[in-house]
Amino acid sequence: MGVVMRWTMLVSLVVICTGMSGCAGMGGPLAGAKPVDLASDDVDAEKVATVNQWAQAHGATVLWINYPTRPHPRSDSGGGN
Repeated sequence: MGVVMRWTMLVSLVVICTGMSGCAGMGGPLAGAKPVDLASDDVDAEKVATVNQWAQAHGATVLWINYPTRPHPRSDSGGGN
């Protein structure tokens, strides 16, 4: 390869790496998100606590995107037999 080709590849690589690291440092859509109220009837707080405790004991980190919810009992409102 010629000197110009190597220089072009080096500059391109630096620009790509800089751009990617800048995007990673912005935080994304969850950067300013507030956690859901775990006292809500929909959130399965017991499961959240169990998973968080397991993760802490095993050196892992949990980032909840959607908290687990408790299944709601089905209401059969059919006409019946």
